[in-house]
Amino acid sequence: MNKQFLAIVATILNLTVPGVGSVVGGKLSVGWKQLVLTGVTGLLLFLSVPPFQVGLAAAAAWLWAFTTSIEFLKGAYKN
Repeated sequence: MNKQFLAIVATILNLTVPGVGSVVGGKLSVGWKQLVLTGVTGLLLFLSVPPFQVGLAAAAAWLWAFTTSIEFLKGAYKN
């Protein structure tokens, strides 16, 4: 598979569900940690944790996945 295509797919997946793109892109350890953080965030919603705290956890998961996606894209388009 083309390196650029894989980086784009991983980015789209990471922005949809944090961690999935990281796993698909080959960063298994980071991806699983991001998925666990995303799952914990979902669990916090059902446990009636204050929305601000859930929002912080969700923002952390998405920002972490976004920075991982940027690393994928930089590596794919590097000369």
